[in-house]
Amino acid sequence: MATKERVLSGMRPSGRLHLGNYLGALANWVKLQDDYDCFYFSADWRWRPDAALTPRREVWGGLLFALIGLLGYVRGIRDDRLALRLGLWGILGGAIGFPLGQSLQAFHAWHPGVFTAGIWVRLDPVLNWWSFMETTFGATMGAALGLGLWINFSRVDPLSEPGDTTIPLSIEGVLLAVHAVLLVASEFSGLPGAGLYTELSLLLGLVPIVGVAGGRWWPVLVPLPITLLPIAGKTGRALVYDEHTMAPFGGWLLYLVLPLSVATAAAVAIGRRRPFTGDGQAFARRVLLLAVWGYFLLNFAFFRFPWPWETWTPRTPNAIVFFVCAVGLTVEALRATPASTRLDS
Repeated sequence: MATKERVLSGMRPSGRLHLGNYLGALANWVKLQDDYDCFYFSADWRWRPDAALTPRREVWGGLLFALIGLLGYVRGIRDDRLALRLGLWGILGGAIGFPLGQSLQAFHAWHPGVFTAGIWVRLDPVLNWWSFMETTFGATMGAALGLGLWINFSRVDPLSEPGDTTIPLSIEGVLLAVHAVLLVASEFSGLPGAGLYTELSLLLGLVPIVGVAGGRWWPVLVPLPITLLPIAGKTGRALVYDEHTMAPFGGWLLYLVLPLSVATAAAVAIGRRRPFTGDGQAFARRVLLLAVWGYFLLNFAFFRFPWPWETWTPRTPNAIVFFVCAVGLTVEALRATPASTRLDS
């Protein structure tokens, strides 16, 4: 009797089972156990047999109803057909992107023989299929929104007069301070209950939505220093304390203080030119370029600089994809024709 090969596989528990657990692990485990001696385990080093797992918070229903309410508001009250159409394009992108990414991951898990020949012999060992599932989802979502905006471009009107700000500067500052403190506490403090602020998407988006809709500075602060804050903090923490690649002073200076200073200075410089009138493409171009390269460089550092000419790791393919996308966005942003010129033509 031939001895079966052994398979060792783990899954990280996150509470109740969900679709990602099934497609990423369970379905494949059931299939493999007939042909291999299988050993399955919890892949979370913090797990203990006597520990009570907190149920996974499922808020899809709340998010769905919030989205329906928002679409009803922009169409029924604001009579903004462009916002409605872009919202529907976003739904389409999510409806296609999520199952597409999951299908790629499931195909890899269910058809291992396909990846044992040709170029896959070299690529498969360094491909993180979970990361590529997420990358596929995000790329499809972004492509759908871009296509929707391009199709509905004729509905984009240049501003004929400055936009109104309905929130006093003092209140705007208070909202900014509250959001920043809650964001830092949720991501880095470890205090009981603090994580709810970032775990619940509706709660996390409430203050920024109010600030962007009625404030003067929030539209430039959100895409630059506010979004950058947790990214820079996690990068510094990982490289300074988890992997000990730099001393604390130099690490925090390079990965937190310097990026936040550049992003804040850029936001202030751009925001001082408000209120914007006419073509807002110059504003979008500057913010897009700063955000794309700022986030890419921090992510590249977080990946421990996976240069493609060095030994490949599971992070190298994703870094290449991100770099190609960053270059593509940069080229398109720099070569784009001003919107006012296209509307006149």
